[in-house]
Amino acid sequence: GRVHALGDCAQHAGAPGGLVQSGWEQAAVLADLLTGTDPAARYRGTRPVTRLKARGIDLAALGDPTAGDEELRVSDPRRGRYGVLALRDDRVVGAVLMGLPDAAAMITELYDSGAPAPSDRLALLLGRALPGETSPATDPVRMPGSAMVCRCNSVTKNALVTAWRAGAHDVDALSRRTRAATGCGSCRDVVCGIRDWLADIDPPQESAA
Repeated sequence: GRVHALGDCAQHAGAPGGLVQSGWEQAAVLADLLTGTDPAARYRGTRPVTRLKARGIDLAALGDPTAGDEELRVSDPRRGRYGVLALRDDRVVGAVLMGLPDAAAMITELYDSGAPAPSDRLALLLGRALPGETSPATDPVRMPGSAMVCRCNSVTKNALVTAWRAGAHDVDALSRRTRAATGCGSCRDVVCGIRDWLADIDPPQESAA
């Protein structure tokens, strides 16, 4: 019989070790192969993004912060903030961000999408991009459906919209249905924002008495 492996017990050039996201993505490919849903499915790798949210710590590391031709650094030890942002050809190629959650959301979305970075690099590094240059990561209206909201469990914006339409109308219900925000918890604010946006554009229908 055929043997399949995924997660940290499997080696793949594009799979960073120790990250849950790559395991979930590999599992989705394996499910497609085993069920025959998509015999051509292949795992192509996972872009490395690590988020750590522990007591008093909000850390994000992504890509290779030494690979850019442009680099910005900010250090604010008194407030527990530190950031390194590396860009190449106007695209984010790496970053390390401590105590800068708004910047982490914006920069991760730019890294995932490959979109050009805002011209005001310092505002981006501080999570204060100017109007018109803000990232879709913090705006549910502009966030693409394929955007990864919860990396721990590979939950996209589309998955949350589907769960909402299936009756999950509060954050806890969305979490139960999709597993979003049940890992490190760093995405809970984004899930809340998507829930509020959905409540505004697609309010739950009141059942007839």
